[in-house]
Amino acid sequence: MIDVEHSIMVNQDLAPGEPTLSLAEVWQGLVLQAEDAVPFVPAITRCVVQAREDDGFVREIDLRGETLHERIRFEPMERVVFERLDGKAHGRVINEIVEMYDGNISLRFRFQLTVDGLPSGSTEEAAYCDTITGQYRQALETTLSVVRDLKIRGALDGDADY
Repeated sequence: MIDVEHSIMVNQDLAPGEPTLSLAEVWQGLVLQAEDAVPFVPAITRCVVQAREDDGFVREIDLRGETLHERIRFEPMERVVFERLDGKAHGRVINEIVEMYDGNISLRFRFQLTVDGLPSGSTEEAAYCDTITGQYRQALETTLSVVRDLKIRGALDGDADY
């Protein structure tokens, strides 16, 4: 099983002119990312919500050339859980907002996946892990960049449906 966690500080080391983000704005960005991942996650080329539920929805995505389904579950203002329903990688991905003791905000992802055809602990599994870890880190950074852009354009109100 691949089990990786990574965090980035949301409002640290900003370039001049980059706005800070509130917890509510980061949350709204995570909800928008779940609804349509294409602008946020470079590895996803298509994202369609198929069925809505009280605490989330099921979506179909094209990820690295593979079509798969995920159940998205929201824990408002805290985390989004992406549960893989099919595809070669089984498990879940968690995006979590962590409010630090000093008021800063961290965005953490964790993925716990088992990949068909990759023996646990093998060099192939390690290589796959390295590849997707880099992609998930890039997705975190891209997500924050897109959310900042939305804020600059006045497209965020800090209010999300979940």
